[in-house]
Amino acid sequence: MRNHSYRIFVLAWLPVLLALPGTIDAQPLQWELIAGGQPLSWTAKRPWPADSIRFVALDALSNLHGQGFLFARIDSYRVDPTRAALYVTLGAPAVIETIRLVGAHALDSHSLLAMLKTQPGLPFDALSVESDAQTLVSAYAEEGYHFARVSIGELEVSASNPRGIGLTFLVNEGTRPVLQGVALLGAKRTRRSFVRRAVGLKGNMPVLHFDPVLVKERLEESEIFNAVGTPALAVGADSALVIQIPVAEAPPGAFDLALGYERDDKGGGALVGSGHLALRNLFGYGRTLSLTLNRAPGQVSRINVRARDPFAFGFPVSLGARF
Repeated sequence: MRNHSYRIFVLAWLPVLLALPGTIDAQPLQWELIAGGQPLSWTAKRPWPADSIRFVALDALSNLHGQGFLFARIDSYRVDPTRAALYVTLGAPAVIETIRLVGAHALDSHSLLAMLKTQPGLPFDALSVESDAQTLVSAYAEEGYHFARVSIGELEVSASNPRGIGLTFLVNEGTRPVLQGVALLGAKRTRRSFVRRAVGLKGNMPVLHFDPVLVKERLEESEIFNAVGTPALAVGADSALVIQIPVAEAPPGAFDLALGYERDDKGGGALVGSGHLALRNLFGYGRTLSLTLNRAPGQVSRINVRARDPFAFGFPVSLGARF
């Protein structure tokens, strides 16, 4: 659910780009970026031909902007059979002067700003700004706003500081949807109400602090699935949320019983035998039942019965019994 755009404006290089010729040679070239007589670390997005100088310049400037040189400009270029180069003036690195959140109402703005890597006084860094936009989206998702969107507004040059930049995050909080239900993809016996209880979810309530790893681990601990995939949020009816979980159910049970009837010298008889019976996920509620029998002629009979209910009497308490 990530969505943000990034736009930069300023820049004294536009007249230079318009003055660059449009056609020289269509042969792809490896371009260099030179500042102060020294080559800069830069790899063009593609080996632009010489007749694409405008695109080369935009490519180079985009790279420099991402490093914080928002005021960089193209001074000149040179193309010959063996070398193609752009000559630039970097200018001073931009510094964040102010940060604003526009559209943030449901959550506390001061708390949101404190989460960001980007802070006033630090150099501008495009990767950090984009990471901060995702941090804001995640913060809203934690509080149930799973449709929140954050984009980055146009950067504003400070009137008092030639290096200062004003940064604006545009927040679209969206709605706070409720949980409609759980969809077990691949399950035939397991009840969805059991899964909601097992992972601590409540229907018709916002989904807060959703952790797909924790949901997966709790279902694996139930031991009624052979495999549990990664849970994901999906949009159901009326824009409500549905948690989709791919699962492969374990076999419903196993048994290995050998029973017989043995007569005695007096004409009577008795049931003899041994083995075990195990039933999993009874009625789809995660309950288990096991029985072990050892009844040999002339010996004390042993019958061991165990039952377990992970939600005894409707409460999240596991209760077991043995006989």
